[in-house]
Amino acid sequence: MNTREHVQALLQRCLQSGRFLGFPKNPDHLDIVLAVAASRLERRRPYAEGEINKALSEGLESVHADVEHVTLRR
Repeated sequence: MNTREHVQALLQRCLQSGRFLGFPKNPDHLDIVLAVAASRLERRRPYAEGEINKALSEGLESVHADVEHVTLRR
């Protein structure tokens, strides 16, 4: 189980340069990053595709990501 400290340390490593440059190769770490991204969405609420794209784009912009929302959705 991932502790809060473990998740924070992982995110700090992913954002070490001040930007999100890409997804971790480790599947467990990737799951954490994707869970954080998904946490921007409300549970059990239907979303239009445009709403999801906007929420993911805004999240990626907030961490100065060099990846697009399309990559995150894949």
